[in-house]
Amino acid sequence: MRIVNKERYRCPVCRSPLSRERYLRALGLWQEHRRHLQRLREEAQKLRTEKKQLEQQWQQRLQEERKRWERKIEEEARRQARALLREAKKRERERREQQLQRLQEEIQRLREENRRLRIALPQEQGLIEEKKLFEALRTWFPDDRITHTGKGGDIFHEVCRDGAVIGRIVYECKDTREFKQDYIRQTMEAKRQRKADFAVLVSRTMPRRQPFIVENEVIVVQPHSVQIVVILLRDMLIRMAILQMRGQRREEALARLYEYLQSPDFRNLAQHVDRRMRNLWRMLGDEMKSHVRIWRERKEAYWQIHEDINQMLGRIEGLLIGDLHPSRRAFPPLSREELPALPGM
Repeated sequence: MRIVNKERYRCPVCRSPLSRERYLRALGLWQEHRRHLQRLREEAQKLRTEKKQLEQQWQQRLQEERKRWERKIEEEARRQARALLREAKKRERERREQQLQRLQEEIQRLREENRRLRIALPQEQGLIEEKKLFEALRTWFPDDRITHTGKGGDIFHEVCRDGAVIGRIVYECKDTREFKQDYIRQTMEAKRQRKADFAVLVSRTMPRRQPFIVENEVIVVQPHSVQIVVILLRDMLIRMAILQMRGQRREEALARLYEYLQSPDFRNLAQHVDRRMRNLWRMLGDEMKSHVRIWRERKEAYWQIHEDINQMLGRIEGLLIGDLHPSRRAFPPLSREELPALPGM
């Protein structure tokens, strides 16, 4: 009977037979063990819940901290972008000012070159005027004595060598539509009054439609041929001074010169020179017009580049600071009047 009772009770853990007393004791421990496990499970669940809450809190704090740093970094980036844009604007403005300064200097240089060319190869309306011819002669021959009194010849030219006067040329200017023989007589009288070696009559219109004539020791030329003729006459006077020609020898040399000036040989050469001078002046006029056209195109191009860069930098600045519809300008507007003005033709 006891054996049966022993076999009726088994250990709840290892299932070995136990007495009733030992079974009850083992059962109590097992239950306590299960309760302990239950408490452990509950504590583990609580810990998992707390851990999840902590993780959520931590994630929230991380997101808040990330957003705070992102805002801080974005503000710093905008600040640096504004500083960079200000520096870029400053450099671009300085570059534009230097570019415009170079353009203005180039235009000034071309104006000066244009002025010199106008003197070197004068147009007909230019040297037919006494004052312009006077200024041109002073530019061509700075070592000579050239006066403009308007009496007894429009312009009186004393050719100098080593500071000494070696010859004299008198000039008359006639800007008329018809050539009159009185002009030659007036020039001859001016030559006589001034005791000049040569007399040059500069006329818009020529007798017999010739580019160059010599009549009664008066040399009649058109304005575009003045420089060539004066160079020839002046060279003749210098050569006679070097050869120390005086008195009769000088008169004979001048007579031979006038004879040559009226010869077919000189007339043909003078016609060639006249034709080439006219072509040169035509080419110069075309070149000047081309310069003006290019200046205008460059001026418009600089203005357009300024406007395009203005729009690009304004949009970039708007994108950097988050403005989806930027309307700001990187630089103040540039009016066309700020660019160097073109020289008048």
